[in-house]
Amino acid sequence: MRDIIASKSITFWLNKGYAETTKENYRKGTRPFFEWAETHPDDLVADWKKVKYDIRLREQFIDEWTEKVEEYVFGLKDYTPRSQEQELTLIVSFFKSFKIPIEPDKPKHTYVRFHNRDLKRDEIQLILANTASLRDKLFFLMMAESGLRPYTLVQLRYEHVKEDFEANKLPMKIELPSELLKERVSARWTFIGDDSFKILKTYLKPKLPLKAKDQIFNPQRKGRMKGSFLDPVTFTNKFSRIVLKLGITEHRGGKPKKIRLYCLRKWFNNNCRYEGFDTSFKEYWMGHNTTQTAHISRDLERHKDEYSKAYQNLRIYKPAISVESIKEQETRIEELEKALSEQQKLTRELLQFRETLETLKDLADFLGIRDWKEYVGLPIPETMREAFMEWRKEKLKAKQDKKS
Repeated sequence: MRDIIASKSITFWLNKGYAETTKENYRKGTRPFFEWAETHPDDLVADWKKVKYDIRLREQFIDEWTEKVEEYVFGLKDYTPRSQEQELTLIVSFFKSFKIPIEPDKPKHTYVRFHNRDLKRDEIQLILANTASLRDKLFFLMMAESGLRPYTLVQLRYEHVKEDFEANKLPMKIELPSELLKERVSARWTFIGDDSFKILKTYLKPKLPLKAKDQIFNPQRKGRMKGSFLDPVTFTNKFSRIVLKLGITEHRGGKPKKIRLYCLRKWFNNNCRYEGFDTSFKEYWMGHNTTQTAHISRDLERHKDEYSKAYQNLRIYKPAISVESIKEQETRIEELEKALSEQQKLTRELLQFRETLETLKDLADFLGIRDWKEYVGLPIPETMREAFMEWRKEKLKAKQDKKS
């Protein structure tokens, strides 16, 4: 049989907006079906073009291929219902790209078997503490704080972080053009917080200045990178070795380990939140394309504000003092400063009053008036002022001599 993977129809289908890795997986995924059906995809499309305007032949063609697809998918006995459904979706996608309206039944009792579990904050801290490479530590932490897929992270270039990185802005925006995202969803952004930003600055410092097209993540030894960016498997293997060494997970005899690299993205999905949080923002940052994300606000400052609020629950390293505590202390300090200012003003007024009172008492004594209150409000004659001041000095001196 002619080469299925390189066929024109497969190429046409996949060029409609799939990432390179997805294209490769889809090519491999559809080949077994066409080999089983003993049909080349180009011949199938050519046959469809011959019958699509004849109602009877058209319906016959649709029925025939609907039955074939169902027979193939339900015959995958080693597949779980979920895997069968994924295979079905892949094949139907090819047909629909040529507007062939087959509607095969889905496998019944579809279920999802979760092989992984949720990572805990202290486990992620332990993993990072035992990650020797600064590059790997940055990759793991950025994945947990940004929600990005490994395949997207390895493609990041300096131009995608340059603006906020050089401006020291937090949260730091990561630009995500469509070509970096799965299924080429619309361009968007995500963010990282204080913890990732600090490590990113340390990691990039010896590399600066960088050009716009320079990769963020590079091989640790020159000549190790075969393509234009690192293979995500590099980080998958590093992560796997660390969690196995720490005993956080274990080998399961050919089955997926319960803790995998993708658990860091799952951490973001589970913990990027606060009370009242609109989850469509999180879906948008993660690169999902839903009805909610289609209508989400594109105001960057609104996104930053939402991320900042959610980051308090998301961040791996909790600050010594929470942001709420700092704000409370700042408010309390302002209140105390205001109270102190009022107290100081009152003290000055009391001192002035005391001084005035002492002056009145001394003046009454000087004039021989028994009750000083009788003199309140009366002016001191100019002729007496000098004599009074001299008298008062002598009185103060006498008091001091008496004390000593």
